[in-house]
Amino acid sequence: MSAEPELLPSSDATVRPPVPQPAWRSWLVTLGPDVIVLLVFSLVFAALAVVYRVGLDLKKGPIILSAIFAAGLIVIAYFVGDRTTFRTRAREVLRDWAPFIALNLIYENLRLYTGLLRTVPIDPQLDATDRWLFGGVSPTLWMKHVQTPLLTDFMSFAYGLYFILPLSIIALIYWRRRRQDFRELALALVLCLYSGFLLFIVFPAGPPRFYAPLRTAFDPPQLRSYFGLWEWSQAGWDSVNPVKIYASFPSLHCAMAMVTALYAWRFGDLLRARRLLFALIFPLCVSLWISTVYLRHHWVVDVFAGWLLGLFCFFVAVRLRRLFERLAARGEPVALTPVRRPV
Repeated sequence: MSAEPELLPSSDATVRPPVPQPAWRSWLVTLGPDVIVLLVFSLVFAALAVVYRVGLDLKKGPIILSAIFAAGLIVIAYFVGDRTTFRTRAREVLRDWAPFIALNLIYENLRLYTGLLRTVPIDPQLDATDRWLFGGVSPTLWMKHVQTPLLTDFMSFAYGLYFILPLSIIALIYWRRRRQDFRELALALVLCLYSGFLLFIVFPAGPPRFYAPLRTAFDPPQLRSYFGLWEWSQAGWDSVNPVKIYASFPSLHCAMAMVTALYAWRFGDLLRARRLLFALIFPLCVSLWISTVYLRHHWVVDVFAGWLLGLFCFFVAVRLRRLFERLAARGEPVALTPVRRPV
């Protein structure tokens, strides 16, 4: 009877050396999909700026605030952790947040790009599509049957969660130090926002409250809230939105809320209860979606387009992360399986 084969000691196991990687692959892995998407979209806007001779205004308040925010991140990196690794941490922080900081530069100058590719807004087509979907009834006008001052306050609150909802997940991820999850969510949000910006240029459209044929039919002509939240928030939104009459299709509010809801499910383990995060965020996302039509900010078609954009960006972000993880793994050393030899 033959003896069992002897397993060589682990010290005898060999390690396959790293496989040399092409320079382009190493660069791709180093940049990461979020920065690559940022660079691609930035080149598109730069090309539009050159072709149509569009300048950039770098002195706007929000852009200056973004620079201050970046400086603040560096200061935090200096005081948190071991100061001997300050440079490494500062680079990581700036690299992770750079897509969001750069987005503000494009957004604040977006009004200069609208009307370049299409000069006529598509508001009539959106209104006609809404009426076709709902049997000749405009959903925005129909909302008068459910409007109350208290409900208007709540809808104004829900609409204002546009940035707060995704930032709540981002903050949880950063607090848990899950950097790769942070970068995946950043990729989805950057892809969503940049895609929306380009679609605003291709399909300029204003909100229903500015569309003349509807504006004269609104009852009441202006919404009224019980606590004044609608009046206060609407004045604020209009004052900071540089493209308020060109940025309805698709609804980025709905797209961002869709991305947030999907990642609340995907990263549900951020809270102790597995699905608690999703249970907390999803009802707020639904309220935000409804508020876009209730408050006369968007056509229903805008909402549908926002949902599709959010779904698309989520699935692309997940797949790009997996692709880049495989690219990064190709250059890693591989431990060979220990060899068994007969006794």
